[in-house]
Amino acid sequence: MYYDDMSYFRPAIDAMTGYIPGEQPRPGTKIIKLNTNENPYPPSPKAMEVLRSVDSEWLRRYPDPFAKEFCQAVSDALGVPADWLIVGNGSDEILNVLIRSCAEGCDACFGLRLRQVVYPMPTYVLYRTLSAMQPASVVEIPYGNFQLPIEDLVAANGAITFIAFLYFHKYFTLILELVNNLNSLKIGYFKAI
Repeated sequence: MYYDDMSYFRPAIDAMTGYIPGEQPRPGTKIIKLNTNENPYPPSPKAMEVLRSVDSEWLRRYPDPFAKEFCQAVSDALGVPADWLIVGNGSDEILNVLIRSCAEGCDACFGLRLRQVVYPMPTYVLYRTLSAMQPASVVEIPYGNFQLPIEDLVAANGAITFIAFLYFHKYFTLILELVNNLNSLKIGYFKAI
């Protein structure tokens, strides 16, 4: 076998189609683009003032990898233990860590229950991409009218169950609906175990 014939990647990666990012307009283009969490407004003058006042000595140092001070502040604000919190370099990194840590595909399960990833659909496309890279089986639960299919999500019994609303999963527009359904999901999940 020649090296030219050998793939350097795992079969799960070779089987994937390449990611096609959204179009990025040229600088100066007069367009409001929201598909990559970009903000149509400039930063607040107060935010810029704070950034200008940051001690540059701290910008050259690596931050606390456990973000203890931040986790404690969140713990105090939300009333949850600080050791329940995971901090990462953006939500995509956290999703990557969760899927890599908790999900498995058929080849890794050795006849045991699949550790699949469950999420409502439509949702954030990265769930599917990260699951394919793992590789991990996915269960996509369809929903509409912003009503989460809680019973179906629980019944799928995934190793990881994501709850998201369309592309706006990071925003607060539908948080009330989410909060109203979380207790059902938690109760149903523990009954499923």
